[in-house]
Amino acid sequence: MSKYFKSLYRRFFIKKYLDKCIRYWRKEYIESKTREERVKAACYIDAFQSVRIFIFGKALPIEPPVPEHINCRCAIIPFIDKESEFIKEENWLVL
Repeated sequence: MSKYFKSLYRRFFIKKYLDKCIRYWRKEYIESKTREERVKAACYIDAFQSVRIFIFGKALPIEPPVPEHINCRCAIIPFIDKESEFIKEENWLVL
């Protein structure tokens, strides 16, 4: 395995780890009940964002929360009309 590939591999997992930590602490910040918990979560968010900006030059954008009861799934189903014998990409039905 080349050094360049190892470097990219490590950077990918570092970014994934930082993003996961930031999302976790954002969730904790939203769910916090006391001022101390909010301050703690905000400090962790700032710390992980600082590391992410230092390494990758960009902060993780704020994502709108998705309610847990919504199950977001997408299916692409080929739509076959009776006239054509083959499936065309522009005839696909997205649910």
